[in-house]
Amino acid sequence: MAAYNSVHWDWNHFGLADLLDAAFGTLVPEELRIPPRERDAFRGWATGIANRADGERPTAR
Repeated sequence: MAAYNSVHWDWNHFGLADLLDAAFGTLVPEELRIPPRERDAFRGWATGIANRADGERPTAR
């Protein structure tokens, strides 16, 4: 996220879209990106957290 933020300079809020851009996008060096084989698992993990209400654990739908 620090490498991603060095381009955007948004210190107020990072959302799920920002995290996924930083993890998969070309704005950060390749060695800091999530490898292609791990992207689905990372996206699922991050989406589960984003879907939580304050203090709740994600539930299956």
